[in-house]
Amino acid sequence: MSKVKKIYLSGPISGRRDRDVAKHFNRVKWLLEYEAEAAQANVQIISPATLSIMGLEWESYMKIARAIIEDPSIDAICLMKGWEKSDGCKREAMWAAAAGKTFIHEPGAKEA
Repeated sequence: MSKVKKIYLSGPISGRRDRDVAKHFNRVKWLLEYEAEAAQANVQIISPATLSIMGLEWESYMKIARAIIEDPSIDAICLMKGWEKSDGCKREAMWAAAAGKTFIHEPGAKEA
């Protein structure tokens, strides 16, 4: 069995309704899982929308996001539509680049 590839989803959250965030993150998660299945790859999607830390202050949440992204078991970051307009996503992209992570882009998302 192949090694599990772990992918962190980076998409705008602040200022959006929880259900809209969850819907968008779940759609991208499903798309990545579908593509992995077609390629017979084994992936695990790390989605901030499913973490039970949504009530935290923004800076606290970003500390957790950084720890996840910089974890050696995370292979890639998927930048979602609108990431370039989000201060948090821009930080996540910077941390991922510094940690040497692979970048994946949601279809229609601006390239990093």
